[in-house]
Amino acid sequence: MLTVKEYTERFTSGTVKALIYGLMPPGYTVVALFMMLGTRMGGNAGYPLGGAREVMRRMEDKYRSLGGTIRFHSKVDEIVVESGRVTGLRSKGDLYNCDAVIAACDMYDTLYRMLGGKYAHGQLDAMLRSSELFEPICAVSFGLKRRFGIPFSQTFECPEGVRTAPDIVVNRLSLQSFEFDPSAAPENKSSVMVLLASRLDYWQKLREENKAEYDALKRRLADEVADAVDRRIPGFKDAVEVTDVATPATYVRYANLYKGSWEGFAPTPAAIRANIRKTVDGVKGLYLAGQWTTPGGGICTAVKSGKDAVRAAMRG
Repeated sequence: MLTVKEYTERFTSGTVKALIYGLMPPGYTVVALFMMLGTRMGGNAGYPLGGAREVMRRMEDKYRSLGGTIRFHSKVDEIVVESGRVTGLRSKGDLYNCDAVIAACDMYDTLYRMLGGKYAHGQLDAMLRSSELFEPICAVSFGLKRRFGIPFSQTFECPEGVRTAPDIVVNRLSLQSFEFDPSAAPENKSSVMVLLASRLDYWQKLREENKAEYDALKRRLADEVADAVDRRIPGFKDAVEVTDVATPATYVRYANLYKGSWEGFAPTPAAIRANIRKTVDGVKGLYLAGQWTTPGGGICTAVKSGKDAVRAAMRG
């Protein structure tokens, strides 16, 4: 299975190579590149109006209409297993009995905290130890009081660089603009997000040891990004009304992501070949779903894995 780099080396144009590497890192499988381009060009992938929140709201409404009950703000402390079968969940001291569990969350947390590391999953155990993950990121978002006609995705070379950790300087600004989505901002206003590679340990340690400095560096990062974008889109910084910065530590606190990997396992050739099993040895009634069960992650694959898990649970 070819990597993106092995495939791209056949081109002599440096511009073509740079464009491809801008879409997909060189170490990933070229299959992931073809799948990404194929779904986009075939009209089978894109951005859902309202974002992920609207997708989740529709799922919630459908689930409730079928008689389901949802308990938000209820972190699962333990998946209860008796005689080799799931019998319930513990959350905040309460026990919820059940016939089956679909774990659509972080797989490290599922295996080593909620199951206490008592049950083996040969593939995931090995991959969590050694497989390449999506690198942690900082997401810097701006609410703007005007529109600039920025396309959904735009990348600028940034030779001066933006420092996101002591040893990481980002030299490309990847902007995502949501002007096309009416729910993303009030009328005649807009929102823009910039994603930048960073390091989890740096931000996590800083937050734990010096929260005031952590907050100050988040503000400084937002200012540096706004300045860098303003050099390329004049008037951008003056238009900023709202700023939000999510560091890798934010991703861990809110989404409980293993090593801050925002999309799970990277789609390397080895990971793609793994075909991760969606059950755990010695635990009947437990089904795995979500982006950690399909290298490359993403909403489309996560939703499909959820549908597959429901079917498996219904079969028992």
